[in-house]
Amino acid sequence: MRVVHVLSNDCPGGLNHAAIRLHEELLRQGASSWVCVQGPCMHPGLAERRPPSMVSHHGGRTNIRPRLDSVPAWLLSGKPYLSLSWLPTTLHRTVAALEPDVIHIHQPHGATVSVPQLGRFRRPIVATLHDMWLFTGGCTFDGGCGRWSRACGRCPKVQFPHAWDASRLGHRLKRRAYASTALAFVAPSRWIHDAARASSLLRDAPIEHIPYGIDLEAFSPREAAESRHALGLPDDAILVGFVAHDVDDPRKGMDLTARTIAMLRERVRGQRFVAVGIGGATPARGLFADDALVFLGRLSPQELARAYPAFDAVLVTSRQDNLPNVAIEALACGTPVFGFNVGGLGEIVARPEECLAPPFDVAALVGLLASGVADDATRRRYRDAARRRACGSFDIRSMAARHLRLYDRLADDPKAN
Repeated sequence: MRVVHVLSNDCPGGLNHAAIRLHEELLRQGASSWVCVQGPCMHPGLAERRPPSMVSHHGGRTNIRPRLDSVPAWLLSGKPYLSLSWLPTTLHRTVAALEPDVIHIHQPHGATVSVPQLGRFRRPIVATLHDMWLFTGGCTFDGGCGRWSRACGRCPKVQFPHAWDASRLGHRLKRRAYASTALAFVAPSRWIHDAARASSLLRDAPIEHIPYGIDLEAFSPREAAESRHALGLPDDAILVGFVAHDVDDPRKGMDLTARTIAMLRERVRGQRFVAVGIGGATPARGLFADDALVFLGRLSPQELARAYPAFDAVLVTSRQDNLPNVAIEALACGTPVFGFNVGGLGEIVARPEECLAPPFDVAALVGLLASGVADDATRRRYRDAARRRACGSFDIRSMAARHLRLYDRLADDPKAN
């Protein structure tokens, strides 16, 4: 089996981590797997770690393509928020040179692919629903709008919503392209699977539920004291980890993380609680008390695997999410995850009733978190349950094998479900 994965770039992030992990495991299982990126990430240090099985498509100036892609949205609706991916591209030629049996698209938006040109790939296509973009008029998460169940239009995300705004155009572009292209879809969570099934674009499409996978040897439990010492973290505090990417995006819930930590420190006396942030974006000054935050910055996968065991818990406070990788990574390291019962998070955690609060009820979340880190015996119980859950549900080896079976079916019959 020869498969090419299509990404916008190889920058650190949940979507890219999931795609690259799948690619690497497919190689280990004997498949011929390649990654084709629109343009490589310029982050220092990544070039040295870039694998030889990754190729870059330089058809056009990759830094201006997303801006050009947003022009119709700006003209129609006054705000360049929606990605329509309408720009012509020669990406299909770069992919064709790798002679794939199947093409796996992970990140089509941001003008990575051209929706009207999907048929030019001339190979069976698998597209993973890492977010909602493939069945909306252009947004990656809808914030509860739900208009994609019909035909979009009057989009609440644009400045000037109307019946034929940019979201309606994006929806129509996809409807036309999907009608003439052999497409199969992978849903990492049941939540996004059910949303896609309720959409007007993917209601009758072949959709297979395959969760993200994790390398359970690379991400595994370690001694907390050892991890804390390696990272310079205090050994006399309850450490609550969180990921800081796109901290200004309300969907990520950074304000909810800060409120949770502040309330936890106020309500639970006699214990020192410290939030530990990891990621590429520093939370705004003043969001956390000065003595309540340690920020580690961007970590490599190896450093992440060392960091998670140092935490007593990981906090995920997204307002809307699919199947957050941070939660799977934490569980694999034996670190319990707490948050709100939204999106696919309830499909990840080992004990939803003990770890997930009703959406955005910070007081309830604080109560659950305080109970989960109350004493050593409780923490051990939660850690053991977390690791068991990861081993039973998110082993990258079984997830890659399920993808291979899907690829084989599509290569034999592009219209097979």
